[in-house]
Amino acid sequence: SLLPPCLPSTFPMSSLFLHQKLDWSIARFEDRVHRYPDDPQARVDLARAVLSRGLYHGGGEKECNRALALARKALQDDPANPEALVVAGLALAGMERPQAATRYLDQALRIDGERADLRLAMGILARHRGERGQAVRQLETACRCAPDAWETHLELGRSLMSMAREKGY
Repeated sequence: SLLPPCLPSTFPMSSLFLHQKLDWSIARFEDRVHRYPDDPQARVDLARAVLSRGLYHGGGEKECNRALALARKALQDDPANPEALVVAGLALAGMERPQAATRYLDQALRIDGERADLRLAMGILARHRGERGQAVRQLETACRCAPDAWETHLELGRSLMSMAREKGY
């Protein structure tokens, strides 16, 4: 495979989350969940799309909370699903609930610590905690794992800007 070892082949090379035709994709995932209610991957796929809306497309806390509920439901069926753990942790980080997010992300780290989305989540979480240096390190790792994913670069830029402002630049 041409993908870096830390980037799962199920992710498109240009982003970690869905962004194109997001509403249409969410509707399709919702249909899939309704047709196959016992399929935890269907819930995880829907949760990722809803999380994208929450974090990057104006959905805010409402959509992050919805993504969290979907990820938790998937985790009831498969408690060791690293993708669901990351979605839950990232949703909580997006709602600025760092303690709750840490529990999910620590579990995901033990299962598969080389995921780009996990490093993205850990970087965002560190930034929320005011740990700017740690945020930059985690987001740099996310950028190396997914060099073409714009979300990793956006969040790294946000963290670097925060550090610069703190230093008066």
